[in-house]
Amino acid sequence: PTSPAWPGPPPVPTFQLEATEADILEGVLLYHAQCGICHGTAAVGGGSVPDLRYASEYVHERFNEIVLGGERAVLGMPSFLDRLTTEDTRRIQAFILSAARQASEALSTGEATGAD
Repeated sequence: PTSPAWPGPPPVPTFQLEATEADILEGVLLYHAQCGICHGTAAVGGGSVPDLRYASEYVHERFNEIVLGGERAVLGMPSFLDRLTTEDTRRIQAFILSAARQASEALSTGEATGAD
């Protein structure tokens, strides 16, 4: 028998955010331009920075305070207020939530995600 991959599939996000497919696609572009260098391609992170697909509901509730307000600057997460708007962060967040849902569903059914 093999052990499940650690830490296992991302949980299905409970945080709700209204977004269109166009919002998510724009979020992909914004994420890769502003976030991917640290948090990983396709929101698949690891190492010293969080894999955002595992972000808690609390993190999603505080998303703008973290990303724009610098709430976690002491932890190494800078403010992006000079580069992003609240609409940009909503789209990025929509992409992250979509990526988490897709990974959770794919990994729980044994499908490949293309991220490994």
